[in-house]
Amino acid sequence: MTESGFEFSQFVGRFHPALVHLPIGFLVLLAVLELAALKPRFKHLTGARSLVLVASALVACGSAASGWLLADGGGYDAGALAWHRWSGVGVAAGSVLLLVCHGVGLIKAYRALVPVVVLLVAVTGHFGGSLTHGADYLAEFAPAPLKRLLGGKQTVKFSGDVLNQPAFVAVVRPVLDKYCVSCHGPQKSKAQLRMDNFERLMKGSENGAIVVAGKPDESEMIKRLLLPEDSDDHMPPVGKAQPSEAEIALLKWWVEAGASSERTVSELSPPPDILQSLPGGR
Repeated sequence: MTESGFEFSQFVGRFHPALVHLPIGFLVLLAVLELAALKPRFKHLTGARSLVLVASALVACGSAASGWLLADGGGYDAGALAWHRWSGVGVAAGSVLLLVCHGVGLIKAYRALVPVVVLLVAVTGHFGGSLTHGADYLAEFAPAPLKRLLGGKQTVKFSGDVLNQPAFVAVVRPVLDKYCVSCHGPQKSKAQLRMDNFERLMKGSENGAIVVAGKPDESEMIKRLLLPEDSDDHMPPVGKAQPSEAEIALLKWWVEAGASSERTVSELSPPPDILQSLPGGR
């Protein structure tokens, strides 16, 4: 990075979200054209084939290249990133191969390759969505049987009174899961920070601890939440769902009470305003 903050790979890489939808659109359009052209009355649609193929190859290569550069910034789950990266390269290579096969008249090979490339687009899109939104994005609001099929996490149910549950489990983790884990979890860990369990939360990020037990005013997690929403350092970022004042107050109270992983809510003696904010508030 230069003194002015310019970094070529990340600058170009951040065009990836804008480019990534173009090959999807062009390649799906190509598949629709080919299916329609099987009927004699739609045979004339093949006249658009060359233009769509050229556009598909160009945007697929551009999308793959920008995505590769974006990934160099780090903070992504290695497994999901590898699947997304190499299936994306496959889409780019397949798009170029489609153009070549069509250009040299290998029509049978061309027709066999179209569904393969479209399938690769679906695979690439799935893993791209997992990197951006988390592996549970599709399953989050699905019915329980479908959620299990999709590999989503089951809703945590607490037995007994919430006051007798560990405060981190009953109060803190649900807020972190809702607002933070999609960017700081097992699928994506920006700034090398994970907030999906107590140990990783307390380990902090590449810049140091984000929770200072007993000192919310010195805890980066709380400080970032309280910044004006239009601040570059505010978390969650602009455009993401924002926690309510009550939810922020719960996190601040937990940090101020010692940021324990095991002490129950009742053991931490929550004040009346916090009690009102608890699930089934009193």
